[in-house]
Amino acid sequence: MMEMDMLGFALSLLLGVVSTVTEGTERQYQEGQNASLLCTDTLSNDSVSLRWKINRTGGEVCFAMFRFDLHQLTSTCESRVALNIEGSRAVLHISDLQESDKGSYTCEYFNSEETKFIQFHISIVACNTSNSSEIYNSYMDVVVKVSGVTIAALLVAACVLLRRILLGPCRTQKETTASSSKQDLSDIEPYSMFVQKNNGLYSTLDACT
Repeated sequence: MMEMDMLGFALSLLLGVVSTVTEGTERQYQEGQNASLLCTDTLSNDSVSLRWKINRTGGEVCFAMFRFDLHQLTSTCESRVALNIEGSRAVLHISDLQESDKGSYTCEYFNSEETKFIQFHISIVACNTSNSSEIYNSYMDVVVKVSGVTIAALLVAACVLLRRILLGPCRTQKETTASSSKQDLSDIEPYSMFVQKNNGLYSTLDACT
């Protein structure tokens, strides 16, 4: 790692180029997210080298360097930290960010005319699972309440329908019986009364008289 630092410094002295420094670029990510840090989008044929120095807050330091003259990539970082040359762009990709990834990420780009330095400060925040749990619990409460009301309404409707089905024939039968009774009475009216006389014979007495 010291050799890479010295190489970058030596290149700056040998080329005698002007340095351009960009600092203070803050980036915040959640754990598990991916990050893409752009060093430059002006790579050209006179590019000499490009190097990322990663200085994590915990004290771990690693490098990812690309030599354009040799078309050679050298890295001391883990596999989820990758330096990609995409046309005229040089991008550092970091996958599955962890709490240990917070720190400073510095890119040094050398060409025949200038040296560019750009620094990113990355912070990692934990995923807010409590809010997600609260939202889920609230949603489930609403679902349970709505389901309860719906079931109660269905039970009431079923009871009403069942009552109509069971009581319908009985009501019809009662109405038929009452109607028949009225008809029988109308058939025998006016009616006669039989009176027994002293001689043992019966005579009729009209009730209407």
